Amino acid sequence: MMKRLNNLKPSDLSLEMKVCYFLQPWNDNNTPNTVEEWAEEVGFCKYKEQETSNSINSAIEKAINDATYYIEFIKKHVTPGN
Repeated sequence: MMKRLNNLKPSDLSLEMKVCYFLQPWNDNNTPNTVEEWAEEVGFCKYKEQETSNSINSAIEKAINDATYYIEFIKKHVTPGN
């Protein structure tokens, strides 16, 4: 398991990166800026064990799909003003 953020607090992250961090945390040496960067750098770790094909690409795709789903859900149902 990767170590948690040290210098950057999760509360400092954008909504998208908060969701990604919740799904698969990363260390503070390299903070991704987009869902795609997160999926390619660390997000696939959560999903690669679940993939029967052992394909990193399908694990990345699953990470992007899950993050996008939760981001859209939060924007629609939780975020004020929407």
